[in-house]
Amino acid sequence: MAKIVMYWDCEYSPNKKIPGYTRECPGCGHPRSKDVVFYHSNPPHIATAREIELMGKPDPNWYCNSCRSGNLQKDKKCWKCGDARTAESAVQPVRKAYRKDGLVFSTKQAEEVEKTSDHLTPEPFVPEDDVYNPQSTPVVLPIPRRERLSLLPARDQSEPVAHRYEDQADLDARNETIKTGLKIGGGVLAAAFLCIISLWVYNFFFKTHVETLVVSDMNWSQSVHIEEYQTVHEEGWSIPGEWPGVNSAGRETAQEQRKSGERTVHDGWHTETVPDTCYRDEQVQTTCTGYHDVPSTCTGSEYVSDTCYQDDGNGGSDSYECGGYESYTYSCTESESYTYSCTETQSVAYSCTKDVQVEDTHQEDIIETWYWYDIERWVSIMVYPTSGTGLDVYYDPIQPLSNQRRIEDGGRYCVTFSPHSADSKVQPFENCYDLPVYLTFFIGQLHEADVNRSGSVFNLR
Repeated sequence: MAKIVMYWDCEYSPNKKIPGYTRECPGCGHPRSKDVVFYHSNPPHIATAREIELMGKPDPNWYCNSCRSGNLQKDKKCWKCGDARTAESAVQPVRKAYRKDGLVFSTKQAEEVEKTSDHLTPEPFVPEDDVYNPQSTPVVLPIPRRERLSLLPARDQSEPVAHRYEDQADLDARNETIKTGLKIGGGVLAAAFLCIISLWVYNFFFKTHVETLVVSDMNWSQSVHIEEYQTVHEEGWSIPGEWPGVNSAGRETAQEQRKSGERTVHDGWHTETVPDTCYRDEQVQTTCTGYHDVPSTCTGSEYVSDTCYQDDGNGGSDSYECGGYESYTYSCTESESYTYSCTETQSVAYSCTKDVQVEDTHQEDIIETWYWYDIERWVSIMVYPTSGTGLDVYYDPIQPLSNQRRIEDGGRYCVTFSPHSADSKVQPFENCYDLPVYLTFFIGQLHEADVNRSGSVFNLR
């Protein structure tokens, strides 16, 4: 990037093309005006080291409203006429960007470009702690001319100027911030609501505390079966053998031949002619599509280097490379479709017949022997139930005869637990156990349990 010297014309004397780093007209001594416009030489003049040093001198921070002389920030009164400084006196230099083919080479050209410029960028020079700083009072940054005309609604000309302009970008940003805030706030509220619901469910159903329960009742029931070894008459397709302890071997008393089912018997095959659907290939007329290349115009793009200039608004500009891609056309070919008449093979269905082999069968009865037999088995002839409360668990003392036997069935042994405290929400409940565990309880025995707020018992210790 190179530093370029720009020039300005004195409006109070015939002096023209004054270097931008010169703050006053060499002829009449009048400082360059507040609204001065700069232009380039043709070709642009690259600044020397000395000229760059001169460009680095302090620029005016404000202009006198009376004599338009330039003053520095430290000056509270105009150095030339002594008029006091005001907030409206602040310098508002603007930056403008030019491509190489759009450079201005005279004040007239610069003023014409200024009228249609869309890239004005205000750059206040006064720091915020300066009492004359225009930023200390509501100042709306100007919007580019074309956008400004489209954004401003028609207003009464008597309305204060300060209220006629709005920064649409700020409004859009503020509205977007409000929308984003509402979305975030809604999400936070929803998350908070879910957390509250989850906490309530946890506290009510899953969070437990320890309560004392007491064994308030114990009950049991069991029974004795008396079985007798008896001869019984049975029938079936076979006679059972002996099964020690369950039954004796069966003894046949009668039999007969019975049909137990049917089976399919193969007799041979015969041929049958049945309807069928056959297919043949036929050539049919149709339309086919082909492709050939035809001349055309294609579009490409290539990188074209260019030089741009950034007017700093204070008598100098910076050159920089600002090339871009440009499109171009060239002759080429492209594939184009066309149709032509052709034929294609299609499969056509027609009615026909075919011969199939059919199996010949007949059904035959399956005849097997059905038996009647005598057999001795243990048969339950009486049940003697016993039940009670507490730990005194016993069976009925009934004793079998010589051809009988006694079977003691395992019973049901249950313990009832009740809350020990009168204000407990636990309802009395019953648990059943095996006999050895049942015998470890007794009436009045205390147990701790994990209980939730609804009174449900999760763990009985």
